[in-house]
Amino acid sequence: MNEFSNLTQYLIDEIEQEYRNWLNLIAGLSPEQLANRPEDGWSVVDALVHVTAWQENALKIANGQKDPQALIPDAQFGPSRVLNIDFEEFNQCVFEAHRDWSMEQALAWFESINTSLRSALKELPIERLYTDANKRVPFNWFWRPAIVHAREHRLDIENRF
Repeated sequence: MNEFSNLTQYLIDEIEQEYRNWLNLIAGLSPEQLANRPEDGWSVVDALVHVTAWQENALKIANGQKDPQALIPDAQFGPSRVLNIDFEEFNQCVFEAHRDWSMEQALAWFESINTSLRSALKELPIERLYTDANKRVPFNWFWRPAIVHAREHRLDIENRF
């Protein structure tokens, strides 16, 4: 493997590991635990849909970044800044649109988007994945929704149970 493929594969492996962590978490919970919506929060289904919606935004950006003429986003911008999304409004709209989804529906969407995001990232040149010359800092527009944000919500759920 050359440096490009090693660095890209590292990112893909990290995203895939977080994906598997979600699957393992879900497999260990009862149907009641998955569907229960706390009075002041989201069910596991809601959280998975939320994470997937943000990964879908990252996928939109990744697909746009395939164009060599596309502007490279600011390194620290997450999807909401790149796509000019009001994140509170977006989160509420996602919740309302999917509030009756089953775990099966949420998992199917999660698998589709996560797989598509990994595929799209593999197609990008290295300078569209890492922000620095040393190739140590990934762009936030995909790293945050695919790893950081997904992990935050997964850990919140793990701590709940």
